[in-house]
This record gives sequence, structure tokens and C-alpha cells, in this order.
Amino acid sequence: MNDAIPRILIVDDVPTNIHILGDTLAADYQLHVALNGPQALQLAEECRPDLVLLDIMMPGMDGFEVFRRLRALEALASVPIIFVTALESQSDESAGLQLGAADYITKPYNPEIVRLRVRNHLVLARQRASLKEKKDQLENRNEVLRNALAQIKRLEGIIPICMCCKKIRDDQDSWQQLENYITEHSDALFNHGLCPHCTDEELEKSAAVGGLAPATREGEKARQLRPSEQDGFRVLCDSSPIGMFRTDSNGENVYCNPRMEQITGRSAAENLGRGWDNNIHPEDRPERARFWNALVAGGCAGSNEYRLLNPNGETSKIRVLVSPCKDPDGSVHGFVGTVEDITGLSQAREEMIKIQKLESLGLLAGGIAHDFNNILTGIIGNISLAQGAIEASSEAQSALLEAERASERAVGLSRQLLNFAGGGEPVIKPVSVSCLVHEAVTMALRGSNVQGALAVPEGSVP
Repeated sequence: MNDAIPRILIVDDVPTNIHILGDTLAADYQLHVALNGPQALQLAEECRPDLVLLDIMMPGMDGFEVFRRLRALEALASVPIIFVTALESQSDESAGLQLGAADYITKPYNPEIVRLRVRNHLVLARQRASLKEKKDQLENRNEVLRNALAQIKRLEGIIPICMCCKKIRDDQDSWQQLENYITEHSDALFNHGLCPHCTDEELEKSAAVGGLAPATREGEKARQLRPSEQDGFRVLCDSSPIGMFRTDSNGENVYCNPRMEQITGRSAAENLGRGWDNNIHPEDRPERARFWNALVAGGCAGSNEYRLLNPNGETSKIRVLVSPCKDPDGSVHGFVGTVEDITGLSQAREEMIKIQKLESLGLLAGGIAHDFNNILTGIIGNISLAQGAIEASSEAQSALLEAERASERAVGLSRQLLNFAGGGEPVIKPVSVSCLVHEAVTMALRGSNVQGALAVPEGSVP
């Protein structure tokens, strides 16, 4: 946008509205008008307006569609667009602003407001254009600097290098290692290693010194590593905090670690084969058999949970994770697995389920108590009105008094339900032990056919 008179495109299907806006803005701006959507799109590409006043409700193509198509044009993507409409629906206003409209003006117009909003949005557009121009200039300068830095860091020309030791002679006529020279004159980093050719040469040299052929030396190295690997595996298994076992291809146990013995309560010898199956709870044995049959048949990994019966009669919950051991040809020659005692975790799960059920019950009780309390409010209010409408000596007064007392007891019950639903901190205050015991017994026996008898000597408790 330059210092020329700003161009404004007015789009409205009612000529009267165009005349009103034209009279309001003609003194300060160059105006272009369109009576429908297609005409507005064509005129916008021709005149390239600095701002668009766009009516929403137009026949054929409405203002929202015109807005989308204007935004799709690269040359007009940043032009501020103000929606003008007689609608006052918040949903329409929200839809326009969500599309990216700069503002929203409703009919009938306030000329002064129209002039101020148009001027403000033109100023903002001019500032955005200026900022974008400066940003582009900074990016171009940064690109020039990056290219210059790359040129500085790039090695060029003829570099003297020794044909034997591969050292390089620098500008001070000193010889230094190739990697040191390149590091000083570029951003390159080095990671030293051996290429395949040099690796073979080093192995041949080592074999010659040790008196072994390369193949023999490799085999000897493998034979020397196996015992240490076996010892490390044994130490790992023996000190593991979870049970570990290994089976053959049929699922028969051939090894278990000390932790496995502690979990099952049986020795390693007793756990061999299918021995530790005797510890599984009778109700869980069919599921355990299906689990292992599926693993053996499919040669796949799996997990399962079931209960154990220890020799002392205690029941515990365990989790078993199993993975197959495969040969290079893919055949399964056994399984390895872990056994973890999850009794505490299982109990925690059950407690969590109980808590969730209590929370759900509390929500239900709270809703019932809230509605019940509203009903009681109406009952107690009408009882009070009835008591005031009849004579104090009337026989109905005693019946109303009993009804009021019963309603108050119902209010107490609804408050108990609300307290149960809220689950907040208890309110501590002095109470009568006799009343407290009476309420507790009444609450405990409510809904049953049992009657409670309470005998508290007078004066023995406050």
C-alpha cells in the first residue's frame, strides 16, 4: 500500500445501501461498487482494493463464499474485509470472524462509526504491509550473510599434503594432521573408525602375533566368551527381584530362579516339568492350560494372570510374561518368562473399583437428595402457610405439627445424603451421645424389619 488514495470495494445487492456508504466515504477514498458476488470477484482482481465492505445476504453467491474466493487469490489474501449486514445473529457474526474477517458492521449504519472503522483497518493494513516489507528485507540480508559465511568456511584452492603421512602444510609453513587443519578451516567434525579393508589388515596382524589363523582366532574368542556369558546370565537370574523360568519347546519347565521358588513356595526341583502347575488355583487351571497350549502351538509371546495356592494355604495373584526362544531358522526350541507377584496391585485395583462405585453412588445420592430437598421445601412451606391460615385451637394444628416434624426429619435425611455425596471433611462439634447412638441405630436399621431398643441411663451422658 502506498501514499495514493486508498481504494475501497463496496459489495451490496441493494443500491440504496451502496449510495449511503458512498456518501459516507467518497470524500476520502476511491470507491468501486459491485452488486453481486461474481461481479465483486472480477472487479477485485482488476482494481486491487485496499479494503472491502462486503454484504453477507446476497442472491446466488453470498458474502461468505465471496470472502473464501477472495482469500484464495494470492494478491488479495491480506486485504482487510469488513462484513456488512442487517443480521444481528451472534452465530452469523461468529462465522464471519472465524473465517478471518477484519470487522463486522450492522445496518442501519452510523456514518461516523463506519468512517472510523474503515480508517483504523486501513492504518492497520498499512502497518502490516510495512512490517512484512521489513521482515522480507531482514530475511534477504540474513540469507546473504549465511551464504557469505558458507563461502568463508569452504576450503578452496590447492592444499599441500604429504603423500606418506597425509599431513597438511598451513599458511605458517607448519605441518599438522589432516583433521586438525579441516577443523580449523570449516565446521566439519570427525568420528574415527576403521574401513573394512583396514579392519581385515588389523585382524591379520593380530592373528600373526598370536600364532592363530583369523578363523581359528575368532572361534577361540567365541568359546572363551560363552562361559562368562553364562555366568552373567546366572547372576542376573539369581539376583532378579522377579521370578524367571525357562522351558523346553513343549512348555516343560527346565529352570527357575530363587525368586520363583519364593513366589510358588516350592523348590526348584518341585517346579521342574509341570510341577508348579499344582500351585495354580483349581478355577484358573483351565485358562492357564489354554494359554500355554496357544503359546506352544503358535510360538508367540503372551501374558496372563492367575491365582496361586501356596503350601501354607494362602492365595496370591501372579502375572506371567512369556517369550519364545527361536533358532536362526525360526523354529522354537523353548520359552523364557517372568513371574511377578501382583497380589498388592490386584488388591489396589479392587479398592479402586470400590471407590469408583462409591463415587458413582454418591453422585446418584446427591442428585436424589437435591430433588428430594426441593420437594420438602414446598411441603414445609405449605405446612407453614396452613398453620397460619387456621385457628390455633383447631384440631388440625396438631396434625400439621406432626407433618412439620416428619418433614424436618426428612430434611435431615436429605442432608445426610448430600454429605455422603459430597465426600468432604467431617464437621466436628459437641453432640449428645444418646442422640448420636439413637441416630446411628436408626440409620443402620432403616429398611429392615428389625427394631432397635436403646437404654441410656438419665444423667450418665451429656
